[in-house]
Amino acid sequence: MVDLQRLGHDRDEGRYFVLMRANGSSMYGYRDLAYAIDKLERGADLNLIVLGEDHKLYAEQIARILSAAGIPAPEAMYYSYILLREGKMSTRQGKVVLLSAFLDEATARAAEKVEEQCVDLSPEERKVIAAQVAVAAIRFSILRVSPNKNVTFDWESSLSFTGDTGPYVQYSCARINSILRKFGPVPETLPDPFPTDTDAEWALLLNLASFPEVVAGAVHQRTTSPIAQFALETARLFTTFYHDCPVIQADTETLRTARAQLCMAARTTLRNALSLLGIEAPERM
Repeated sequence: MVDLQRLGHDRDEGRYFVLMRANGSSMYGYRDLAYAIDKLERGADLNLIVLGEDHKLYAEQIARILSAAGIPAPEAMYYSYILLREGKMSTRQGKVVLLSAFLDEATARAAEKVEEQCVDLSPEERKVIAAQVAVAAIRFSILRVSPNKNVTFDWESSLSFTGDTGPYVQYSCARINSILRKFGPVPETLPDPFPTDTDAEWALLLNLASFPEVVAGAVHQRTTSPIAQFALETARLFTTFYHDCPVIQADTETLRTARAQLCMAARTTLRNALSLLGIEAPERM
């Protein structure tokens, strides 16, 4: 046990930091200290620790111990609470909802949505997609919100294939896949000049070009919400492009090729954005 008062801690609350149990097993504080040291020894150029907003005292304790040993403390990122709109989920564990139970519930509900949306797919494909949609619904609902704000999770809206959701972005990727399957092989050489005659094409192109800056900003701000918001905006802009700019039935072969290449660029960017959020993009939906 560490007496933090000897390291400059000036109050009774949090004075003692327990490292080991009586039976010799380690506490999670001990493991966080070891992990912080291990990351630095492996040459990490950035050391982060993600905590709930009620763990600020814990982060201060970790920092004091490491500082006393001459080791830089990890940069703490605090997240607020995740609330369920309809109240707590039914669980035998009491007030705490385990992630495993939450994922099981999300997968069961996603399976119902996928059964309605993907009737032409095999049961095996629908099962895989349901799992991907469940993860997307949960991750996107959390990661699109600034860390210092509570997340109010609503099953119906989070699992929707329309609106500001992860499944909506996934569905946009699947829609692009469908267009490109119908188009066939897309030429790699860009038309010169590249035809962009409509507002929808320009809006989508300029948005895609901003992705590296969005990612850099997210890293600087230590939040994933700009990436999630970018993915939503890209999906919306692609929907407008899809309705305003025929691809397969474009007026000329040059325009047809250019729009197919724009579809590929949008798909690649959306997949990259989802990947940064830990979300897969199903081939079909």
